[in-house]
Amino acid sequence: MSDEGEVPLGLSPPDESKQLENKIMRGEVSKKDLLKMRMQLQGKAPGYYEKIAQQLDYKEIEDLAVAAVKQKNLNALRGLAELNRAAVAAPLQEAIGYELVQEAAEKGSGFAPEFFFLLRSVLTPYYKRLYKNLTKLVILKESRKIAGRGLKGWHKLRTRYIPYRTDLDIPRTVQNLAGRPITYMTGADLAGIERVQKQKAGVLILDTSGSMYGRLIFNAALTTAVLSYHMRDNEYAVVLFNTSSQVMKKINERRDNNKLIDEILETAASGFTNITAGLNDGLEQMRLARSHYRFAILITDGNANRAVGEIDEAASRFENLHVIAIPTELEQAKAGLKNCERIARLGKGMFVRVGRFKDIPHALQRLLLRI
Repeated sequence: MSDEGEVPLGLSPPDESKQLENKIMRGEVSKKDLLKMRMQLQGKAPGYYEKIAQQLDYKEIEDLAVAAVKQKNLNALRGLAELNRAAVAAPLQEAIGYELVQEAAEKGSGFAPEFFFLLRSVLTPYYKRLYKNLTKLVILKESRKIAGRGLKGWHKLRTRYIPYRTDLDIPRTVQNLAGRPITYMTGADLAGIERVQKQKAGVLILDTSGSMYGRLIFNAALTTAVLSYHMRDNEYAVVLFNTSSQVMKKINERRDNNKLIDEILETAASGFTNITAGLNDGLEQMRLARSHYRFAILITDGNANRAVGEIDEAASRFENLHVIAIPTELEQAKAGLKNCERIARLGKGMFVRVGRFKDIPHALQRLLLRI
């Protein structure tokens, strides 16, 4: 016989799930035990876990977060983080918690960016840097998947026909003959078409204001990565705006994409929306471009609360100002959409509406292939 408390030879110590099962059988289950059991439930939305953990204190939420890490339940961690960020940050700053999020990031999951924006104010500098690097990993992987091979626009130049170098322009060649018999045709009559990649200059103008700050900054970084991948052989600029405007990349400068995304991820939050400031800085960058074909893409919900009366004038100074309207709060959605449509019309560009934040980079990619 074994001593009291000693595990019999050949048997492993009961794991936490078995212990909870035994408590249920004996009718000794506490509310805390039931909550820990629920941390094992996969497939539930983050809001489910946020709801069941209401009224719990810091230590109780931390214990549940530890249980969620052990069960590899990222949705549970996401829901608990809405209740107490510091309590959830604690186990995610242990090796087992970080490795769980790292594994998800390597598969392209969006949990790393969500945890970075939610928890960065309570993370240690070391783990803040680690989670920001995971966020960049997700952004770069996703942007390459969305962007494909880049811009596919080609421009046809009229030139003389050169065998094996240009295509024969038959209509112009016939026109050059001017009714003469084909037997009188000379090399000077042959017209050619040379296909060259169209050079473009693009400005991305991004709204990072409001309560959806973290999600908007992530999309700003992701859309910037998509644009830079598309426009790697062309001129482009990136402008962010909230209360004021900031040029993150000038049209005529070369910047390391990793550093640019890094700076965007560190952008400070602000609750006001100054579309006019973003448009003015964007127009200034367009005017500095060397390429003849220039365009701008504004991504916003259209709900401005700074310099509102100056938006129309700023938009009307553009050529090819395209607008992607992003989701907003229900009571503001209709007015914001009208503003976005009007800005696109005044800017002589296209209007695109998306219903979900995750659709923004795909909408940008489709728009880039059309302009």
